[in-house]
Amino acid sequence: MFARWTNGLYYRGFVTSANSTTVFISYDDGDTITLHKIDSTAVILDHPACYSEVHAGQRVIGFRPGRTRYYPGVVTRKKISDSNNCYQKAVYHVLFDDADKRLQDSLQIRLIPCTASQEFNVKSNSVNPVCSSSSEIKYVWLQMTLQIVLTYFSAVD
Repeated sequence: MFARWTNGLYYRGFVTSANSTTVFISYDDGDTITLHKIDSTAVILDHPACYSEVHAGQRVIGFRPGRTRYYPGVVTRKKISDSNNCYQKAVYHVLFDDADKRLQDSLQIRLIPCTASQEFNVKSNSVNPVCSSSSEIKYVWLQMTLQIVLTYFSAVD
């Protein structure tokens, strides 16, 4: 999974434990952080989105060669593809929050879930941002809980 650090960028890490309100993250470099579960954008499951799931206007984190962190941004355009492959090369034009632009492959981005206010707007048809739904957010937390359980039982063996 990827977790947001205090600088707003996302790094690979593991869930070490969780309770009803927080999740405890250990990053690959050894740093740790405690994040609030209510912040749906703080932790992102390391699961590439299929071509059909990504749309212009959607918030993502993206890879940059030679860097260990993933940067938040928005898909500005998606190339039309005749292929039925779920994962495709060089199809997403991403404008990162720091104004850098990059053509990304399917395997180089992860979707950022909606915040609570964005989800409300989607349901009320007002602003209508393109983002992941609450069911996807619940799926992420379920996957993280499963990861904690599996890590615990592998450590006990």
